Amino acid sequence: MKLHAKYALLTAMLSVSSLTMMSVAEAAQIKAVRCSGGIAKLKMDKFEVVDRCGTPLDREVISALDERKVERMVYRFSTSESEPLTIFTFEEGKLTLIEKNP
Repeated sequence: MKLHAKYALLTAMLSVSSLTMMSVAEAAQIKAVRCSGGIAKLKMDKFEVVDRCGTPLDREVISALDERKVERMVYRFSTSESEPLTIFTFEEGKLTLIEKNP
């Protein structure tokens, strides 16, 4: 195979691989979580989330004073230590990301 053909084949394979990885990442994105007081979902106000899910185990502000305010709150919705933590990330008071962290 000529060098140009090998390069074209490699480029095509990388493109397909990138698209597959993006699809998996998008599929894994959590859009809502059931709490004891209801469902917390993306774009909700921080106070609504706390009202539905209760007081977090921990919270931290992870932005500087001159940046958009970013805050993370950590919850464990099960008494089992093997159950992953749920981490809510808020930007300017709105829920923008929900993650599970083992």
